[in-house]
Amino acid sequence: GILKIDDLTIKQEFKVKEEEGQESNLPKGWKSYIDRKGRKRYLGPNGENVGSLASGYKRMKERGCSSAELEEMRKSLICDGWEDHLKLPKNWKTKMISNGNAFKKRIYLSEDGNSFIDLKSAIKFLEKSGKYEEEDVQTLLEIEKPIEVKLETDSNSENVKPKKSAPCPKKWK
Repeated sequence: GILKIDDLTIKQEFKVKEEEGQESNLPKGWKSYIDRKGRKRYLGPNGENVGSLASGYKRMKERGCSSAELEEMRKSLICDGWEDHLKLPKNWKTKMISNGNAFKKRIYLSEDGNSFIDLKSAIKFLEKSGKYEEEDVQTLLEIEKPIEVKLETDSNSENVKPKKSAPCPKKWK
């Protein structure tokens, strides 16, 4: 037989909370819900049903949305943990994710909405795309270097302590 699903069943299934209205941190017309497996998903104003705002951004880019709509979505990417970084090419984002154990790794999102699971794949994309400079590649390569820490010194003393990089576990250097 044919199963019929009415709107009420679908709304219960997706737990769409229409009574709460628009979430303030999502772009206009976007809503989030929790699916049957307990994962957060997003519904867009044009019927998009995506697992992340990054996927929604990519769909909007492919559909040719206005730059204002895209910028609004880019600003909302912070809801999914995406951040700007000085070492990234223009309009790129990055975030740290757990890789299944105690360690975290950095992933990347290009201005076109393509995501990269590691620095190597992001660099390959930069090199092959033809629209980025060698400087963008070199700057991005610096994103995972240890942070330089300047030690405080006595301003009257000529005894200036050298900069030290953040400590690494033994045998990592």
